[in-house]
This record gives sequence, structure tokens and C-alpha cells, in this order.
Amino acid sequence: DARGLPVAFFFPGLGMDSRYAILGKYQEWAAAAPEPFIVVAPNRQPGRWWFIDDDGHWGWIAGEFRPEAANLVAAWAQALVGRPGVDVDRVGLFGFSAGAYACCELLATGRMPQVTGVGLGGVHGHGQPDLDDLPTKRREGVVEKFADFTRRLSQHDGAPWIEATHANSDQQSRWEDAAAVLGALTARQRQLGLPEVSVRIIVDPEQHDIAAGSRKNKSHHEYFGAAFQRTEFFVALFGGKAPPPSPLPRGLSLVLPDLDDPQAAAVARAPLAPPPTSLEVEQYSVSCEDTPFWQEAAFAIFEEHGFVIVKDLLKLHQYTSVLRDCERAAKDIVGSDRRGNRGPGRYSFGVASATGSMLH
Repeated sequence: DARGLPVAFFFPGLGMDSRYAILGKYQEWAAAAPEPFIVVAPNRQPGRWWFIDDDGHWGWIAGEFRPEAANLVAAWAQALVGRPGVDVDRVGLFGFSAGAYACCELLATGRMPQVTGVGLGGVHGHGQPDLDDLPTKRREGVVEKFADFTRRLSQHDGAPWIEATHANSDQQSRWEDAAAVLGALTARQRQLGLPEVSVRIIVDPEQHDIAAGSRKNKSHHEYFGAAFQRTEFFVALFGGKAPPPSPLPRGLSLVLPDLDDPQAAAVARAPLAPPPTSLEVEQYSVSCEDTPFWQEAAFAIFEEHGFVIVKDLLKLHQYTSVLRDCERAAKDIVGSDRRGNRGPGRYSFGVASATGSMLH
């Protein structure tokens, strides 16, 4: 295929090293995948809980978030997808446990390549939303860290498909934590006009890779295979048909961010529908799918009016990427002093660069 192979970035939990994730799992990946693909599993830096500077037993609540580490990995991923043989239009991201936490932080950096799908298994956050089951000496700053973490997630880039698999009885990555993490991701997906997070709940102990409650799975955290070793998962991860979402079992729900929180409310919201206009939009539009010789028709409209709207040209993940770039540029244009670049309090893409050729 001239487009190259799809690529999946996999982030394992602390109990699995990256070498084993590739060499020890490649046969399982191949058996589940519907097509050949590239899987990349980065090495976790010693002493780090991926992007938290403590990999001890309590590292996920005791350590501090290191944004420069997340930004570095995101830049590395961006460079990799630009290499020959990689299909830049089919990029997946998935991780289990601490690796799922890492995936969330990477989405929030705004620096990852545009992904077609995200898979999260046994996700947890940085800190936790309450002080339950924590020793007294471990409680300082825990709730605040989790609040900062979910605020970061409320600005994530969005993805055409995000799926999370979680055991409601998981004692390592509690459902209470996951409900808030997935709620923050879902709220942002809604803001971007993208599908909500699809949540799969594992209730039956026999659905675990090792029976829940048995000697080797006392913490109910062994469901890596149940989360990812599925052909339908890889199809959706690379932009194909997504499996239908399942309703949450009775008594379970996501915890959405508090919209009255001024910090959360400050997050830019994308319109869910085009704003009202008196312009006869159809007069200036062509569809690249429905209009015969649409290129000629588009050029004729552009030649007469100076602009043209081409419908159906970009795929979902592509126009999401364009929206993301526009939001970044707008933020830079406004800046911290808010002086305006077209007079006091007025801003324009047209004069924002020396070339005068930014999207207007």
C-alpha cells in the first residue's frame, strides 16, 4: 500500500516492560489485528510513573507531573509518524493502567499527531478525587493533583473514537477514579462535537484474563487481553467501523466536570453547529463526493467570488486537526496582553503572519 502501514503507540503499565510488550506479545497482536500494522512501545524512564516523577508504590499520588516529559514523548511520536512507510492518517494510541494514564496526558498536550482511535484499559489519574483508603501521611495535595489532571484533560485534542475498558471491581485502578477521568474526556469530546467515550464495563469475574479474585488476580486488575485483544478494537483504532457502545450497568455513571468551575468554564468550546448566517452557503459550495468534476466547479466559484466551500473533502480526524490548529493560532494571536492585532480588542487571522496567508 502506497500509504504505508497504520501505527499504534502502546503504553504498558508498570508491570510490563516495553520489550515484552513487543517481543512477548507480537503473536497476540498479529492474531487480533485485521491487517499488518506497526506497534511502537516506548521505554519508560527509570524512576518515573510515565510523566510523574515517582515510580514507587504511591508514586501516582506522591509524585509531581512533569509536562516537559509528556511534551517530549508527544514530539517523538509526531516525528515517527512522519517517517516513510507510516500511514499518517491512521494513528492509534492505547495503554493499560499506568499506560492508560500516560495516553490521557499525551492527548492533553496538544502536541500528539492526530489519532484515529484511543484505547484505555484500567485507567487511573494523577492523584485521586477523594482521600478514601489513603494513609494520613499520603493525603496532602492528592485531591488538588487530581483536579489539575482532569482540567488538563478538559482541553484534550479529541479523537474520532475513544474506548475505555474497566472492571467495576478493580482495586488497583478504582472505578471512582476512572469515572471522573472518563467524564472529563467525554465532556471535551462533546465540546468538539465528537463521539462520547465508549465505556465497556467488565462485571463477570470470568471475563478477566485470569479469574477475578483468584490467587493471581486478587486485585481484579488482570483484563489487558479483554480490553485490547479484539479484532473490532484494532479496526476502530485505525479509523474503521467502531463497535456499538454499551450502556453502563445500573448504578454506574461517569462524573462530568463541574461546569460552574471558572477554570473549567474557561476552556474554549467549539460550536456544535454552524452559526446562523444570511449567506446562501449552497451557492458557494461543491461536494467532492456528489458533484461531477467538482474540481472544475470549485475553481469556477473561486474565480468568481474569491472563495469556495468544498464539502466532504476532509475526514473527521483531518478537520478535527484543522480545528485544533485554528484554536492554537487564535490563542497565540490574542496573547496575554489582549491588545488586538487589528485595533484595540480586535483580532484577525489575515494580519497575524508576515505572509498574510493564514486561514481566514
